[in-house]
Order: sequence, then C-alpha cells, then structure tokens
Amino acid sequence: ARAKKHFLELKPGIYRARTYCDTLGAGKDRIAVIEVDLKVTDDGRLFISVPVVSPQQPCYNNAYFPAAEATVLYTLLTQILSDARWNSGIAHQIQIEIPPKSRLNADASQSVGYATVGIATVFCAALYLALSRAYFVSGKREEVQAGASASSNSIGVAGTDYLGRPCGGTILSTSFTHPGGGRLNADGFPNYGVYNPWNYIPDCEGEEALLPILHLFNGFLPDSAAPGKFRSAYLGAHITMIHNSDNTHNIAKGVGGKMSGSQGLYGGYAGPRSWVICIKDTDAYERIKMGLPLPQEAKVFTDIENYINGTIIEHGANMPATHLKSGDILIQIASGAGGLGDPLERDPNLVRNDFLEGRLSLEMAQRVYGVCIDPHSGTVDKEKTEITRKEKISERLQKGVPAGKFLKELITKRERGNLPEPALIFFKETMAFSPTFRTQVEREKELATKDLTPLAQVKVKKKIMELTPYVDIVEDEEGNRVSLCNKCGFAYGKADMDYKLYTLIYERDPEEIYPPHLAPHKEWAVYREFYCPKCGTQIEAEQCPPGMTIIQEIEVRV
Repeated sequence: ARAKKHFLELKPGIYRARTYCDTLGAGKDRIAVIEVDLKVTDDGRLFISVPVVSPQQPCYNNAYFPAAEATVLYTLLTQILSDARWNSGIAHQIQIEIPPKSRLNADASQSVGYATVGIATVFCAALYLALSRAYFVSGKREEVQAGASASSNSIGVAGTDYLGRPCGGTILSTSFTHPGGGRLNADGFPNYGVYNPWNYIPDCEGEEALLPILHLFNGFLPDSAAPGKFRSAYLGAHITMIHNSDNTHNIAKGVGGKMSGSQGLYGGYAGPRSWVICIKDTDAYERIKMGLPLPQEAKVFTDIENYINGTIIEHGANMPATHLKSGDILIQIASGAGGLGDPLERDPNLVRNDFLEGRLSLEMAQRVYGVCIDPHSGTVDKEKTEITRKEKISERLQKGVPAGKFLKELITKRERGNLPEPALIFFKETMAFSPTFRTQVEREKELATKDLTPLAQVKVKKKIMELTPYVDIVEDEEGNRVSLCNKCGFAYGKADMDYKLYTLIYERDPEEIYPPHLAPHKEWAVYREFYCPKCGTQIEAEQCPPGMTIIQEIEVRV
C-alpha cells in the first residue's frame, strides 16, 4: 500500500535513460548499452523494461535476472520508498521485463561474478536517471539527481603478510567513496554510499593492518567532478604500495576504463573514466633512504613518470591477477557520477571555491565553466567571465548542427561504416540482438525525411507544465501544445515530439571537457550536446558511442 501511495505521486508516462558498460574483463573491453523505460501507470504501478540491451558475453560481468530484480528493488527502496519496510511487498506494484540472454538476464551458461557491484550498478544509474525525470515532471524537485557512481571499482590483494601468514582482502577505502550526482539545487554528495544505507567506508589504517600495503595517497582527484550547473562530487583515488611482502597477487575489477558508466542530466556531463596502473620494480625504498619524496599527491596522476621510477603497466578499469612484491605500487581511480544542468550557468563563486580548495584547475574553470579567475588573488574576473561565457554561447550557435541535418549525417556515417571500430562492433552486435534498437535506427531514417524545422515563435496562451529545468510545455493561442525554451521563449515543436529534434546538436571530444587522464576515449564515447537554437543554452548532454541513436526521454500526456 505504501509503495502504491508513492507511485501515485508520480505523473503517469514513460521516462527513459541510457547508460553504458565497457567491461568484459581485463583486456576484453566492449561497449554495452542499457536503456531503461520506466512506465508509470494511472493506477500506481511501475513497469520497468530494458528494451535495448546488449547480449550476454563470456565474461564475469553479466547479471542473472534475480540480480536485476534486486537492483530495481534496492534502487526504489533507497530513492523513493525510504519510509517503507525492506521486504518483497513492493514487488506487487512492479513489473520488470528484460530480454533473455542479455547482459542483465543471462542464462545459466554465463558467469555473473561481478553483477551486483558491476553491470547491475550501471543499470541502477540508468534507472535512477529515468526516475529523476519522473520526479521533476511530478514536482518532486528535491529528489532529482544525476546518475551516481556506476560501479564499485576495487582491487583485491591476496598473499602472505610480513609474518608469512596467509592474508587477503579488498581495498574498499576508495571503492566505497561513491560520488553522488549533481542535484537540482546543489552539488553531488561526496561518499554518497551504495544500495545499503548502513554502508561504511574502511579506514586506511584498518586496511594496512589486514593487508601488506601502505596507502601513499587516498583522496579526491582535482578536475574529476562531472561538470554541470551543479557538479557531481569528486572522484576518489588511491596510490598504494605493497609493503613487507614479496608474495602478493592482485586483481582489479571495475567499470569505466574507456567510457563512464554514469550519465549527466539536463545538460550536465557524464563522469570521467577510471583506470588502474601497476608499477613494478620501483625505487620507492631507495627514495625513502635518500629522503626523496614518494608519489603521495594528486598531481602524480597526471605525470606518474616524474614521481617514481619503475616499469609502468597501464590497464583499463580491470587488471588480471598480477604478482607484486614489496615496493611495487598500485594506482586506481574509482568510478564517477554525473553533473546536472548547463555548466555555463554555474555560479562563478562556486567555481572559485573549488579552485581555492585545490579541486579545480584554472584551465578547467575557464574551458568548461567559462569562469576566469586571477591565479594570484583567487578572485573572479567578472567582466572577463561574462565575455568568455558569451563567446562560448556564440561558439555553440556556430558549431551546433540543426537536428534534421544532424540526423541525415548520422545515418550516412552508419550506412558507410564511417565510425570507430569499437562503435562498429557495438552497432553490429546490438542490431543483431535487439529488435527495439533496429526499430530506433529505422525510425531515424524516417525522421530524416521529415521537416524538423522548429516552430521558433508562438504566442503563448498559458503554461501547461515544466518538462525539464529548461523546457516547458505551453498552449498557444490556437490551442496547440508545444515545447518551449523557458530561458528565451524559443518554440521547439509539438509537445508529443522529442524537443531535442528541434535543437542544435554538437558532438564533442571528451578531452575538451576533462584532462587526458580522465577523459573517455573518443573512439568509444562522444559528448552529444543539445542547444537551444536561440539562446544557446545546453539543455541536454549525453555520453554515447559515436553514431548512437537519439531517444525521447519523456513521454507524458499533456
């Protein structure tokens, strides 16, 4: 009854979101998509389906259907039913449909060793994005949040300790520092936690007591928060040295080595990528004897070679079982969350605060947020900031391609195979497996033949509803319901159509947003940005593989 009560508070309709998982195992990365449709019915039921999803793979990062069911339940229990009992009663109000033999509904022949903290959390991120869109439309603004951290990336250590005793465990002090996504009126929570509300983050000292390791660095990385009007929390990362043992075997599991498992919301960006590096045969102990510094600062992550000598082996989010001895070093970046809202709308004082706290570089402040800060005084140059932001808006209006033209170019790229290899493999696999994806591709061919010229100007009779922070549904003087930019009054199109089909679209290399050590690989992911054609506001932004379809995230009766 309590579940039904809460579900009835949501406006009936369909709310969609997509996230991506790039993990099969060490050295076996492949793009997988998870598209969630959240249907809210008039009688207070939720139909949760995954109409587009990648096929199961011979790897550890699949999920059986019960794991997907559990993901739905823990997401709803923590996000919408926090005052309800933790039992299976809410399942009576929910129906879940996931294609068999998929990454979220694998058959008995497939491994599922990482489901609950791997691909299932990527599913959780998509579900919560869809739920956030439902929250906004339903007036529950305080609940809106961009996708949180989409994986518990961690390193397992096993071997013998300094007394020769067997030992083993997982480094969780960074893994569980899950960053929260940006919120509608505030930045994301640091140490957001996971599906268990009684989750605790271990102390570094406790891990050092149980395992033959020393944490040289454990903290947040500068420039790692997903940008938005309200950014995500910053990423956790650690530099850990094997100590007092020449017999350890180490393995890393994670998501996001090539592209993030999270997404931004309403124009905010997805989180950065994550990775693992091991450094063998280091000179760490020699440095200690000589009084030289060890790699104990965040700046090490951008220039490792200048802080330690040794054989550097780079991995994605996963590392196969690797023998390491005393003095060898492991470096890991955890999984990130998404930002919310147009970054050019961020309060310059919030940008300044991040800079003064050492969390944001001057370069990223100006490049992404358009905020110019004096490096000596730490003050915001208001005049230069205003000019810079106007220049960035002008750049959007110049570079953005009308959606109709963009669709034609997108279809041509697909048909000619003019896409990077990871995207081509993804398209071939998804087209063969998913009927709904094939329908999306065919529908875009049909849309490309239609006139997608925006209405541009209408005489508004009354406002019907707020669809997003940037898009309203209004009724014009002729009784037509249309979508409208609430910043400048530009009219997109009919209310039942996807407003993004009347925007300007631009695909950005992720290295234009994040520094190289955090940016997703452009062969795997681009940032597809959607601008209002009149005022240049970035009303939506999606991380997606090159050539990906465009989906309509909101379908409600207006």
